[in-house]
Amino acid sequence: MALTKVSQSMIVGGSVTIQDFGGVGDATTDDTAAVLAAFAAVPEYGTVYLSNGIFKITQNIQITKSVNIIGTGINSGFYLVVGTSANGIRYGNAESLSSSTALMHSVWQDFGIYGNTGSCKDALVLTGLIQCSFVNIHVITGTSATGYAVRMSSLQSCRPVQFNTNQFYTKYPVSCTVPANGFRGAKLDGTNTSLVDCEFNLVADGGLGYGIYMQGMQASVLTGLSEGNSTYNLSLKDCLYNNIRNFYTEAGTTSISMIDADGQRNVYGPGIFHNGANTGLQLQTCDGCIVDGVTMTKLVIDSGSTNTKIGAISCEGQTSSTITDNGTNTSQLNANATGYQNVNRAGQLSDFSSIVYNGSLDRWIGTTTPAGSWGTASATMTRETSIVKQGVSSAACVLASAYPTSQVQLSVPISTAAFGSNRATATGWIYIPTVGGNDIQINLFYNAGAAVIGVETVTTRNAWKKVTFSFDLNYTGIYSSLNINFSSATGSTTFYLDGWSITFGNAGGSSFFTPNANEFVRYTGQATWNPGTISDGTFVAKDFTVLGATLGMSATAGAGVDVVDCLVSATVTAANIVTVVIQNETGGSVTLGSSTWYVCATNITV
Repeated sequence: MALTKVSQSMIVGGSVTIQDFGGVGDATTDDTAAVLAAFAAVPEYGTVYLSNGIFKITQNIQITKSVNIIGTGINSGFYLVVGTSANGIRYGNAESLSSSTALMHSVWQDFGIYGNTGSCKDALVLTGLIQCSFVNIHVITGTSATGYAVRMSSLQSCRPVQFNTNQFYTKYPVSCTVPANGFRGAKLDGTNTSLVDCEFNLVADGGLGYGIYMQGMQASVLTGLSEGNSTYNLSLKDCLYNNIRNFYTEAGTTSISMIDADGQRNVYGPGIFHNGANTGLQLQTCDGCIVDGVTMTKLVIDSGSTNTKIGAISCEGQTSSTITDNGTNTSQLNANATGYQNVNRAGQLSDFSSIVYNGSLDRWIGTTTPAGSWGTASATMTRETSIVKQGVSSAACVLASAYPTSQVQLSVPISTAAFGSNRATATGWIYIPTVGGNDIQINLFYNAGAAVIGVETVTTRNAWKKVTFSFDLNYTGIYSSLNINFSSATGSTTFYLDGWSITFGNAGGSSFFTPNANEFVRYTGQATWNPGTISDGTFVAKDFTVLGATLGMSATAGAGVDVVDCLVSATVTAANIVTVVIQNETGGSVTLGSSTWYVCATNITV
């Protein structure tokens, strides 16, 4: 929401100034008595005007009725000299949203809370507030080592909550220092609190321990900036249904800039930018979080996280960029993940294919045979990146000997085989080279005993062949396993698998995919190009580097200038190369200036 000024005509009740009670406001004279008298005298829902004064207070000020405080900018406010065992200003009664104790409908705007090192414990404590607004309030005070500029507990529908603490403390009208820590949403005993349906705009800039640390935030929006902190720039604990957006963070001294622990359904983006070599965001035992519309160096999803969804994410050329996914059921909303030097899917049950099978997905792990659905007997399966059909890698399979000693198999667990459907379909791709590759026989096994031998025999060489077959699930025994076996009747051989699945006829169906099937099937690149003058009936061409592009893919190009009715085409002409051609058939010469061109290569599904 827009941050608007509050006029006196908008405020219910009477008004006072601290000067009315003898306050001096020179940040030197002890104005504690005048401040206490002003807040005692102002009626509920009335207003205390600060009138270009910075009032020194030497003891905790607790405000227990709903009042407004309106200043005139950074040259008005409070100067704290209360010591590290006491808080500066507390607004609110109990840490509760009970209507009998909560304060409501107040506006604080345009002032500062200042102090030097050791000036207080927490500078400002907000407890039990409903539908209150805090606009353009600067909290620049040293606090204790464990203290925060602002601590918030039990806030509901407070919009906006806008505070600023920054490294430019020497630019303020009084002597002050950056607080030890920025902002914390927690009860005074450090446990989770209730922050519901609020809009936080927080700036934690430089020299802080924690920048922003929220516990128990729900259904709220968080925007702002947190940078240069010695601990986490942003730390969320037990938060759910929140949107962190339009948020900027820079690397601090820790290896992780933002961490979300035990979060549920939190959305990161759009408009998050993390600048720095450390981890931009780590999801730790989170469920159902979405990361979409962000730019960051590193994204880490730990093994305790489930159902993470990834949308548009870019590293914008930052070094050491990686996505590390150890979670379960990570899915990709689209294929727009650009600029990352390494995408590491270490999690066995995680994939970016968005195809969910019975709560999990089969995953390829490193260069060894994947655990779970794929198995071997006297054979090996390794990751292959040069002969690929569906994604960035396939499975290279080497049989040591002939059937039945040597086999590769795709297994369906009892939870799937017992679905009760009477029909299933298997499909996938197989590649057999001329050298070292014999015919591959596909067999079907129930309970590793009853078998259907010779479902199909593949003889095609040096080309990917798509195989599809259906079979009945009317075996009379109890299904403990259902396996599709790949073997050779003639001896040892080498072949490749990609994109294999088993789909069941019951409503919804389920699928098992081979390593990296359908994963990141969109590859992009860009470069500056100055085509210059192109005569009528002639053309110019340029090769663009598009890592991952291979012959047979479809390619497109986007120009950064108006091509003035010229014809533009893009073709994958070699591995990792897309050639863009501009043909001039306009009837006259055309001059195109320098601009950034974007190219894209994608798989064509057959």
